[in-house]
Amino acid sequence: VGNNNSGGSGGDENGEDVEHWNRIAICRGHHLDVVGLAWAPDDSHLASCSLDSHNPVIIWKLYDVLSDGDNNNSVVGAAGNGLGTTVGGSAQIHNLHPFQILGRDEHTSTVKGVAFDPAGKYVVTSGDDPAICIWRAS
Repeated sequence: VGNNNSGGSGGDENGEDVEHWNRIAICRGHHLDVVGLAWAPDDSHLASCSLDSHNPVIIWKLYDVLSDGDNNNSVVGAAGNGLGTTVGGSAQIHNLHPFQILGRDEHTSTVKGVAFDPAGKYVVTSGDDPAICIWRAS
């Protein structure tokens, strides 16, 4: 088996492909297990669903924490917003809080599925109850 590393910047000293991941945010708001996630098509929001009946579906705003790409792995929008903490003098890790909570009164059981439509105008949720809820993103 040959080395498939084409000389890119992703290899280590043995020629193995290596990826480096940096955590840029922590989303805290659910009280029980998170069982589903969905990215908005434009990456502006993340939807999560949980077994938690108090916060069954949470919409998170992401545009304050999107990476600026290849420049220096810093986080865009971090200055002065009070959402992040500096780790080792490098990029900030943002502690995100729920932007919007959905499904408290509409779902009568645990929510186990969430998705955005391809245009990002709607979010759909489903769970153990017999309801499928469609939410208009505003």
